[in-house]
Amino acid sequence: MEWVHVRRPYEGLPMARVLIPFVDPEGARRAVVQLLAETRDPRLAVHLLAAVEPRVSGKVRIFMSPERAQAAVRDAAQSWLAPLEAMLAAAGVPCTSEIVVGPTWAAIREASSRPDIDRVLLPVKRHSWRGWREHSGYALHSPHRVTLVA
Repeated sequence: MEWVHVRRPYEGLPMARVLIPFVDPEGARRAVVQLLAETRDPRLAVHLLAAVEPRVSGKVRIFMSPERAQAAVRDAAQSWLAPLEAMLAAAGVPCTSEIVVGPTWAAIREASSRPDIDRVLLPVKRHSWRGWREHSGYALHSPHRVTLVA
């Protein structure tokens, strides 16, 4: 009897890495749900990027330092990431996550051009024609495949 090794289609290939950058938790949840509903590549790995910008008005600074405001924003973003990480873990999809504090769309553009990703799943607001138009233009200039999720 002779044994023949049959190679699986994905065997030996690098992971299929999907970036889900987001500025609001509801959009990120929609993107994760859509990704999990798609036909699954067994090499799939997800990187969640919560892009947040501390909004500290002049009056708030009296009560909260910029450092404390940044810590509060990071805590909020971490609370957004936890359920998304749990959804992916329950589906058996490995994931990493990152919080970026600063100009949100600049952070998303920078992360979306990383060479270690294959696809971007970009959540956009559901009822915003302006948002669709802006993100569609962004999607045309990305070096990776970009899927807009409404």
